[in-house]
Amino acid sequence: MGGFDALLMYDPDAGYWTRYPLPSWDRRQLFTDIILDQSGTPWIEVMQYGGAGPLGAMVRYHLMGDEWLKDYEGWFSSLAFDEQGVAWLCSEESIYRSEYGKIEAAGEISGSECEIVVDGSERVWVTNYAELWWLDP
Repeated sequence: MGGFDALLMYDPDAGYWTRYPLPSWDRRQLFTDIILDQSGTPWIEVMQYGGAGPLGAMVRYHLMGDEWLKDYEGWFSSLAFDEQGVAWLCSEESIYRSEYGKIEAAGEISGSECEIVVDGSERVWVTNYAELWWLDP
């Protein structure tokens, strides 16, 4: 579960919560999305509050051991995983592929908003809510 400035995980067998603080930021940070990959690693999207208004930046991280690794900084994004554990992300007219901590551009779409999913055939589907595309990796 996410909230302000930390990710919380409940262990029902042990009956306690574990707190994972986010990387430091001058102001508040609010979770907007949490996705677990095949190994149970959390990948999160965080809104970092700005100075004059609430929206400063959107950042995606994933947890590696006890350290948050930054995967992407930009506008709201969508994230999905294929069966090999490759992360696929779309945001701001672009599609990205992330594997072994390396992110690379994989394509472009029209429109700044998007949603991405990977089907059972490993086809990557992307929509900007008006059109639909797919990538065959």
